[in-house]
Amino acid sequence: MYLPARVWSQQNQDSKFRTGVLHILAGHSGPETAADARTHFGIFAPQVWKLFPRDQVINLSFWDYNDVAPGYFAAAEIAAREKKVGVIVIEVARPDFRVADRNTFADSDLRAAAKGLYVIRDFAPGQPRHGCVVAQGSSSTFNLVSVLPRLTGAGINVKVIAAISEELFDRQPEAYRNDVLPPEARQDLMFVMSGTRRMWPLRNVGSLTDEYSLTADQDNVWLTGGTGGGRDRRGAPGSGLDLRRGAAVRSGAPDPSEPTARIAERPGMTKGLTPSSRTRRGIRTRTKLCMEAVRAHPDL
Repeated sequence: MYLPARVWSQQNQDSKFRTGVLHILAGHSGPETAADARTHFGIFAPQVWKLFPRDQVINLSFWDYNDVAPGYFAAAEIAAREKKVGVIVIEVARPDFRVADRNTFADSDLRAAAKGLYVIRDFAPGQPRHGCVVAQGSSSTFNLVSVLPRLTGAGINVKVIAAISEELFDRQPEAYRNDVLPPEARQDLMFVMSGTRRMWPLRNVGSLTDEYSLTADQDNVWLTGGTGGGRDRRGAPGSGLDLRRGAAVRSGAPDPSEPTARIAERPGMTKGLTPSSRTRRGIRTRTKLCMEAVRAHPDL
């Protein structure tokens, strides 16, 4: 499917005329639709659709029902206005989650998805800030939202951001982009996502992002179990998903060990970009709490 889509995009780029907009439903291969093991659990497949020239494709990754209409129509409006946008990709999800209560969000606008990124939980005023958590994907974002009261109880002061589309976010006014995620905040963030480390939802993130993010890939191996059992990466019978150091660990599995902060030993780390020890402790704590929330979800 990628080859004809790539040819379409290139033809749209080179043609003097409008060729239309190709719509791709990126489903049946990602973590959200992984009920049938190997045939469906290609966790890297949905991210292939980012392999287009920048600004020639708009990727949409929805997590809540109310995000779909405003996000899609914002992308369609851009595609109608800008000839270079020839492809819109919609990553679909199967789980039947409850509709989010947006009255509890920092940005309660029903059309917030049209802005690409929006704030679910802002920093608590007057307290030390522990960085940003950027969520993408339906199950991962839903589970993260469910653990927000525990983060508050633990004194973890993080901003939680829903990432619907980097391409939509790039087209927002600079004032909005700097308010949601200023450039310096990218050096102190983690992702909680149903995608993989090979393709972050946002570019230009910090050097600690890989170490602390919760993703669907584990130790750079294919996940062969789906959600219906199977074998683990050592070939032994498994109980299903085991994403240690990733976004989910099936209930009953041992707790993942907390990653060791090795900032001082990392070559090329500049002092100005090195998070404080307080920030590192906050990252480890919020990582552990997020893991516990996803592990407790019955569908994982």
